Amino acid sequence: RASSVAVLARAPNAYIAMIEHLAGDDTALAAAVTTKFRADLVTLDLFEQRDGIEGGLRWLHGRGLKLGIVANQPQRKIDAMRRAGLAGYFADLQMSEGIGLRKPDPAIFRHVCRALGMEPALCIMVGDRVDNDIAPAKRLGMATIRVLTGRHRDQPMLTDDGRADFAVKDCDGLRVALEAMLS
Repeated sequence: RASSVAVLARAPNAYIAMIEHLAGDDTALAAAVTTKFRADLVTLDLFEQRDGIEGGLRWLHGRGLKLGIVANQPQRKIDAMRRAGLAGYFADLQMSEGIGLRKPDPAIFRHVCRALGMEPALCIMVGDRVDNDIAPAKRLGMATIRVLTGRHRDQPMLTDDGRADFAVKDCDGLRVALEAMLS
């Protein structure tokens, strides 16, 4: 599967990697499809809200925890989060496009920690990718929880810094892991 190839290659942009894989040796086709994809992406307003996420965010916010986002997303995702009623749970809500940094660059993690007024060692990174989320956060001393969903659920670790403190499959598991880490 093209998505497996992109995940295993640790492609910065899985969609572009899938296009290149499916186009094979036809570089002109890959370039044309990539151009069309990027043009269409600007107009799409996709936002996936996982089951149970609002209750989990409400629970975390209610505990007085500062929540921030580290996401390789366009700025318009903030509006999508506002429309979904989720933005208010976050003390810091920025996207990579707005700050000019992208995961796995440790600078984006440090940027969000500073915005929250927290040292990385006092933060918990929740993410689904070993390469973009777990490994860079671990290298900064953050605790980590890996959510095993989507196309990155089977992404292998290449080094020990890719091993999350907890691995969960859904929002219920995330809450159990967070309770254990916060107690």
